Amino acid sequence: MSQKHFYEFGPFRIDVALTRLQRAGEVIPLSPKCFDLLLLLARNTDRVMAKGELMETLWPNTFVEEANLTQHVYTLRKALGDQPTGQPYIDTVPRRGYRLAAEVRKVTIDPLAGGASAGAHSTGPPRPAAVEGERKRVTVVHGHIANAADAIERLGPEAMLDLTGRLLTLVSEAIARYEGVISHRFADGFEAIFGAAIVHEDDARRATLAALEIQKRVQSLSTPAASDGETFALQIGISTGSLIVTRMSTATAVEYSGIGDAAKEADLLQQLAEPGAILIGDATRRAIEGHVETHPTGMTAAGAPVFRAVRRVRGPIHGAGAARKLSRFVGRGSELAALAELATQARCGRGQVVDVIGEPGMGKSRLVHELCRALTAGAPILLLEGRCVSYGSLIPYLPLADLVRTHCGVTESDPPDAIRDAVARTVRETDLPADAGTWLLRLIGIVDAESALDALSPEAIKVRTFDALRTLFLKASTRTPLVVVVVCG
Repeated sequence: MSQKHFYEFGPFRIDVALTRLQRAGEVIPLSPKCFDLLLLLARNTDRVMAKGELMETLWPNTFVEEANLTQHVYTLRKALGDQPTGQPYIDTVPRRGYRLAAEVRKVTIDPLAGGASAGAHSTGPPRPAAVEGERKRVTVVHGHIANAADAIERLGPEAMLDLTGRLLTLVSEAIARYEGVISHRFADGFEAIFGAAIVHEDDARRATLAALEIQKRVQSLSTPAASDGETFALQIGISTGSLIVTRMSTATAVEYSGIGDAAKEADLLQQLAEPGAILIGDATRRAIEGHVETHPTGMTAAGAPVFRAVRRVRGPIHGAGAARKLSRFVGRGSELAALAELATQARCGRGQVVDVIGEPGMGKSRLVHELCRALTAGAPILLLEGRCVSYGSLIPYLPLADLVRTHCGVTESDPPDAIRDAVARTVRETDLPADAGTWLLRLIGIVDAESALDALSPEAIKVRTFDALRTLFLKASTRTPLVVVVVCG
């Protein structure tokens, strides 16, 4: 058996292997991020840890607001309580950062020796501590550069090294955006796990959307050393299933790796994929049904059919039932009548705002579906839909961008030129100011390189963007009754 490492301070013990905090033998529940924060502070009691350093370590390659760190410090303080002196265990140093204001002892237990050694916490770099493997249901994304050997010969080692570095940078950004972790980086590819660090109900969807984003962004990677103009492409395989996930902690990072059938199947699928394609297993296909368009390939892997992930599906609510047969709508007549009455008032010029709130499975989506179907079956009406999704916290103004795309009749997968044309047409038809198209395009992710917007402050950009949005929706509502539906979840 391997040695066990603990950190002790006051009445507390940090169990590194089991990733838990104990007080007098009683386990104190902490979220993974709170535990990682406590472990970082315990391993660096000799100095003040700057806020930027903590955020970069806890959320690597991810833009997060400082309020996230503040909230985790607050939660950790509540869990620890105060010291006998009345002072908090976590000390705030104004304009600098945080430190654990306690004497920390590192304890090592060697089961073979039958004893333990303890001492003051060393300020030198600690050795990595590995957790015992934990079996989890995760989704694995395995990507490799197509024809890597030929690409090295065609581009040369230096150009290929530069290209691979840029590839891994954009891969890291996309994986972090959907809260996955990169478990392995190869010379010609990567492996990522969704559901290792943080478990979500929609990890398979997050993994597939991350892969679609990676494939889209890979197309922008240039290969100037290639004389034949051959494009750079990835082969990606995605599998959902059981994995033994291992967590490695150091003073500056937390790393994850996994062993199991899901990783093997993801590797097999990427080998079967054509350059630029994303192949998924049947378990992943079932998990993302209705959210990502998939096509059967006729191939099998591990005895199950293989599918190709094509593009994200963003259908309007009033058409959501087209993909499946709906049961008879019963039991919500009074709620539907109330919504219909409010819609009538809105048609008469008295705008309304309605919240539809309820536990999962209560029929919120079906109620809104029936309302939208009734509204669109009557007099002309403009119905726009935006979605707040669980992975959207890192995507600025996601539901507003959805509303603009719906109004302009475009999707995320449309070519940039087609999106520009659609936005310009909407600006002309709605009689918006000449510069409104610039702000609407920026909102949905189309920014021209020659634009001078970078000279403006973020606050100025925000003000002008919201002015364009207000004008767009106000003018649209004067021409046709406007219904805006924002779905959360």
